Amino acid sequence: MLQPNKNSIVTQLSLAEGGSPNPGGPGADGAARVADIRAAIGELLDQGAKSPRVIAQGLNERGIGGPRGGQWSTWQVQAMLDRFRSIRKRRPG
Repeated sequence: MLQPNKNSIVTQLSLAEGGSPNPGGPGADGAARVADIRAAIGELLDQGAKSPRVIAQGLNERGIGGPRGGQWSTWQVQAMLDRFRSIRKRRPG
């Protein structure tokens, strides 16, 4: 059985959105990191970024490390945006 990657952005997003952490998950540091990433993406969207490629470029220019500490790629941003949308759809409201 596959074990969740405790450093994955999906795990961090789950924690930031009030989900249950996996054993050995990122904890409060991960939640703060996700909050920083979300804020940066919000600013980039407000500035007119419309594609995952442009968002990835903006995150890299701001020095915000990707999920594994390196540069952001288009697919990583797309996966994160998909996760944000999924979380939003599940919220009652």
